[in-house]
Amino acid sequence: MRKKIGGLLGLIVFFILPSTAQVRYKTIDIPDIPGYKTLKCDFHMHTIYSDGNVTPDIRVFEAVGEGLDAIAFTDHIYGKPGKNFANDPDHNQAFKKAKTYAAFMNLLIINGAEISRGMPPGHINAIFLKDANKLETPEFMDACKEARQQGGFIFWNHPGWWRHQPDSTHWFKEHTEMLNQGLMQGIEIVNTGDYFPEAHQWCLDKNLTMVANSDAHMPTGLYYDFSKGQHRPMTLVFAEDRSVDGIKEALEAGRTVVYHEDKLIGREEYLKALFEQSIEIVGVKAGKDGVEMLIRNRSDIPFKLKKQGHNPDLEYEREMTLAPKSFYMIDVNIKKAGVQPVLRFVIENLYVKPNQGLEYQYKIQ
Repeated sequence: MRKKIGGLLGLIVFFILPSTAQVRYKTIDIPDIPGYKTLKCDFHMHTIYSDGNVTPDIRVFEAVGEGLDAIAFTDHIYGKPGKNFANDPDHNQAFKKAKTYAAFMNLLIINGAEISRGMPPGHINAIFLKDANKLETPEFMDACKEARQQGGFIFWNHPGWWRHQPDSTHWFKEHTEMLNQGLMQGIEIVNTGDYFPEAHQWCLDKNLTMVANSDAHMPTGLYYDFSKGQHRPMTLVFAEDRSVDGIKEALEAGRTVVYHEDKLIGREEYLKALFEQSIEIVGVKAGKDGVEMLIRNRSDIPFKLKKQGHNPDLEYEREMTLAPKSFYMIDVNIKKAGVQPVLRFVIENLYVKPNQGLEYQYKIQ
């Protein structure tokens, strides 16, 4: 899938890495949640071994430099243009070429492939493959069955891509067949810069795992202006440990949240846990007419709060943004003695349903 290029940071990201070069590493601070580690992942990208313009080792350097924990290579099985090394008969080459770099740089790397067909059923990614070559079969369903037999996790890519669905986003009978046969475990609800609310709702209705990926073909620095805080879309995976097996188990269990621009998209339990682990109540000061609360946002995610409901006995700001790595003071006026101060908000950039924020309340002690 090709997308319009965003900010231009330069034509080369890490094309030359001499032994004396200094690689700049970025961290993205998103907290762990109780019982799990939060891993930042991108499960859809291309290299010179299909229609990408980047070598596998550069994909590793990009991911490490952008603060990711894990990536998957998903070069096309079919539909490869005759350029670069796209005609290499071994569909596992990108994974093989990157393994040494990934191990050296402590990046988890996953073998995968993109099974490309017209719509329906469209493009499907299979990851955690043992041998991508066995997916090279004429019948689409046979390829999916082989992927699943290898222990693969299968998800539908960019369901609302304009090349496949130019006017609206539909679920086809072929997708029902895949679902019924256990050949679809997730859907890409964000691809590159596009959010597909229909796919978000399908994941909720059909108990499918939500994922978001870059689908990068060119260097990621051509898509995102990192100097302005932009980042690739990624899947936050809540794993029991930082390992490939841990990621696979979490994906199968549906423990993910999508991180897209300044939005988090996912199931309520995980969004609420991320918010509560990101926010610290530093102090509460009681006064004559109310209280002052000092709040710290320890994460790199802004939280956009909007007051919910009306309580004539309680006054506080209608809208506020808890900026990343910052402190914020909230003044609460209590108009009636003895009232239990309960602040009610919608966190507008935490989507529990398509374009619908997370409702949240906090009781001031």
